[in-house]
Amino acid sequence: MEHGNPGSFYSYELKSVHQKEIICPADISQETRLEIQDYALRMFHALGCRDMARVDFRQKEDGTIYFLEINPLPGLSPFYSVFPKQAEAAGIKTENIIELLIKNALARA
Repeated sequence: MEHGNPGSFYSYELKSVHQKEIICPADISQETRLEIQDYALRMFHALGCRDMARVDFRQKEDGTIYFLEINPLPGLSPFYSVFPKQAEAAGIKTENIIELLIKNALARA
């Protein structure tokens, strides 16, 4: 949001310069991590997503988990996108993401 204005549009230009702290993997308990992974996978399959998606959650201080959104076409920029950082935390190198996407698509063809 431009200069803290919640009504501003989160444009491509603003995303590319927005400074944000990304803690990945999140500093959460193993139990919470497994619960969120279960929710994410169930939503991914229920919505018919393929290959990849970024599923966003928030957790209240009381531990309640809230689903925010699922993005079946997340950004892939290694400089400012979250998805490559998540993939690396899962053991997938950023440079291998596109390769995996192509292999998955070819397997369906």
